[in-house]
Amino acid sequence: MENDSFKDFDNYEEILMQGTKVNYYFVCKRKLWFYSKGITMEKNDDSVLLGKLFHEEEKEKYGTRADVEIDGVIKLDRLDAKRVFELKSTKSMKEAAKYQLLYYIYVLKLKGIKRTGVLVLKNSREYVELTPEEEQKLVDVIQDIKRIVKASAPPKQKKTKKCDECAYYELCFGGADM
Repeated sequence: MENDSFKDFDNYEEILMQGTKVNYYFVCKRKLWFYSKGITMEKNDDSVLLGKLFHEEEKEKYGTRADVEIDGVIKLDRLDAKRVFELKSTKSMKEAAKYQLLYYIYVLKLKGIKRTGVLVLKNSREYVELTPEEEQKLVDVIQDIKRIVKASAPPKQKKTKKCDECAYYELCFGGADM
């Protein structure tokens, strides 16, 4: 994997992580920390259940080589000869979804597989390519994710509009400070 993109890391394993972590980095760094420690609050969350239903509908509609796995860690929603697809049932966290998709494109690039991306949102599609600027941003994000998940405590709470709908709300704001 001799590749310019790889120069910022000691080995490929330093880059390898679940795409969900990249997504959560853009949504909420505190949520990222909890998730990285195996604390998941979304199993029965309505928005997650709707997302799973959307995934199933899209897979049925288009037929697909769905749920492609990379190195036992990364799961792609869909992959074809030219593109990698990320399916999202809502546009509300579009930037997070975009960077999750760019992360997948980046990992494939490191493996010598060139792909563009398609972010499939409810009723729309957005085409995504990994630019040198976004690639550098991803390198910085990966390094910051590593720092966050290694921390002994979660980042401080920062209440935003997103918090009210978050499955982690009670964990963050339901009482004791962390």
